[in-house]
Amino acid sequence: LSLEPLREEELLNPVIAQKVDVLLKTAFLGRRKMLRNTLRSLTFFKDIEASAAAAGISLSKRPQELHPEAWLILAGGFNYSLEAG
Repeated sequence: LSLEPLREEELLNPVIAQKVDVLLKTAFLGRRKMLRNTLRSLTFFKDIEASAAAAGISLSKRPQELHPEAWLILAGGFNYSLEAG
């Protein structure tokens, strides 16, 4: 087994990384619940709902059912300041 660090161009933008972190922490607090129910508590839920619909991501799924790319799409769909966290 060989581990190699990611190249600079493969790293996530820090703002997107923070957004993904917020989504994952919120979604996995209610792991057995659907995304619609756990993410509804976020103030920017309408933005998440719109980006999910545009990308064909069902918020009726549970957090563990989404691929990593789907989390990136959802994170790109709302405004969130690093200071707000």
